[in-house]
Amino acid sequence: MSTSNSETLKAKFKDLFNLSENEKIEHDAQMLSFIVLSEFEKILVEKGWSRKDLADKIGTSPSYITQLFRGDRLLNFKMIAKMQKALNAEINISVSLHHLSKNENRNGKSVNYKLKNANSFITTP
Repeated sequence: MSTSNSETLKAKFKDLFNLSENEKIEHDAQMLSFIVLSEFEKILVEKGWSRKDLADKIGTSPSYITQLFRGDRLLNFKMIAKMQKALNAEINISVSLHHLSKNENRNGKSVNYKLKNANSFITTP
């Protein structure tokens, strides 16, 4: 393989991992959904419930629950609230700020912030 072909191949491979801003947001939304659903899954196992049992408790179809857990659909707050109630669980979300290299002025001071991924904690009473 020639050097130019090798460089072209390397560049194309690198481009596979360059996501647009919209793709990054979509990915982050998917990851947040997976975080919450994995915590709900732990509670389902602890209670000895199936996903169908959960679907019955919240009044939705088992196929919709499967789509959520597979990542085919994004979890929304209304569904989180329904699951929380059905599982007798409580969700606590922690959001914290981290420093960035980009400066923002606030009251004349240089302040650097980055939103850290929200950590979710789900507990049962």
